[in-house]
Amino acid sequence: MTCPDCVDSTLNPPSGPCDLATRSCPACRGEWVPSFHYWRWLADNRHRRPKVPLQDRNASAGLSRKAIPCLECGHSLKPALAGRGLAFHILHCGSCAAFWLPGSQTLKIEPGAKRLVLSEISATLFRREKAAARKSATEADDKAKADADRAETKTRYNQISQRKIFYEISPELTSFLTEFGRSLELPPVYDMLLEFSGMFSCQTPDGGDSLWKTVTYDPDRTKELNRELSRIYSLLKTGKNDSLGHLSIERIDYCEFGNSKPFRVRVVNQFNDNYDHFYVKVPDASRIFGLELEHALSPNRINYLVHQNSLIEEHIAGVPGDAFIREHLDERHLNRVRVAKEFVKFTERCFIRLLGDMRTYNYVVDITPDFEEVQFRVRAIDFDQQSYEGDLHIYLPQFFRENALVVKLCTDLLNYQTMRQYQVEERSLMARRLKVEHQRIDSLFKAMKGQPLSSEHKIAQLREELNEHHQCNFFQDCQNMAALVEANLQFTLAMHP
Repeated sequence: MTCPDCVDSTLNPPSGPCDLATRSCPACRGEWVPSFHYWRWLADNRHRRPKVPLQDRNASAGLSRKAIPCLECGHSLKPALAGRGLAFHILHCGSCAAFWLPGSQTLKIEPGAKRLVLSEISATLFRREKAAARKSATEADDKAKADADRAETKTRYNQISQRKIFYEISPELTSFLTEFGRSLELPPVYDMLLEFSGMFSCQTPDGGDSLWKTVTYDPDRTKELNRELSRIYSLLKTGKNDSLGHLSIERIDYCEFGNSKPFRVRVVNQFNDNYDHFYVKVPDASRIFGLELEHALSPNRINYLVHQNSLIEEHIAGVPGDAFIREHLDERHLNRVRVAKEFVKFTERCFIRLLGDMRTYNYVVDITPDFEEVQFRVRAIDFDQQSYEGDLHIYLPQFFRENALVVKLCTDLLNYQTMRQYQVEERSLMARRLKVEHQRIDSLFKAMKGQPLSSEHKIAQLREELNEHHQCNFFQDCQNMAALVEANLQFTLAMHP
């Protein structure tokens, strides 16, 4: 690496403690702080606000204003003042979070204080980024937009959670679903399931609240549901319109917590007591868009059916993300590097196809024994937030508090170059899937571009933030969420075969 200030001087190899291996310039004594230490320092110092000893708190050496590219990702470094009483001028990369501390600034650090200074600068920059993102609109504008969203939700679906607007399926999307075998003649099963006569709490195996309620029905309705739901399960799994006599519906659960107010149906094989689950939900265009993108662009395949007011989805097996982090992440024999690798790839898939809100209860970890070790795959199970929000950070799982332990695992075990390798691998795989499924994807985007998926101000916000993130104007002409997803796919996958 070449020194940003001296140009002709080569930076020394990484030196210092393993979690603070900076590169220094032998000529000007500047320090390059790699991006992969950013999250480690933030985690290590989140409860501390050290008083950093400085030789001169009021000194402020000026910085060169010439355009300097980041030594790691190539984006432009921007001048920044550390703040919080630290009179340090730095050059900061807003893309990968690396920064350059010029030699004139390192002279202000007293012996033994470098670690505290760098960790405090990193934490300050992170807090500043988050604060700026939250202030993208005034409180008055946010309240007006929220009131408009609530009013629209009440008009269309007054029984649906107001956390997200539900969008009806357009005729173009209906034609797409019919063409690709997703739309079949079904009874109004969701309305039938709403006619329950009672409910009681469904607890987790350890006695906790699962947020699901087991519902009961009158005898005549129970008999009818057993017949229709068994037939629907056969359609979902085999494509055959049969009501198999050896299948029975053991239990139906209802969740008021979820956006789609889902019913979970347990089907039991009476010959061997083996059971399976599937879900009945309210159809939503955002969710169907997300399901189709998952089916076409991820390593996973999705089974679902739609008819009028009912969306039927198969169960996605795996350990819920929150349970995996709580119960498995500290296991002695867990291969943590493989877990970190899969989370990096999962994050990349979410961002490229703009799938948001991947908190720990919205994905599962599929654990598969291999001939030598155990393989892991992180799978999304909730697609309601497909290209809905305007805040770009919603599409980056690492910015959710619930994922902090997995993020720390990634930064502890993977350096920047390794993370980039896994990201490039995932982009290459997605590019190949896109080529194979191009007819289906083209038809999907054609249908979705005429389908409302979000509000105008969220579309405008996401368009602006994507342009800023990629440092381009590639998204400037995108007028809806489907166009933004398509443009993000084109931009990020264009360089891969």
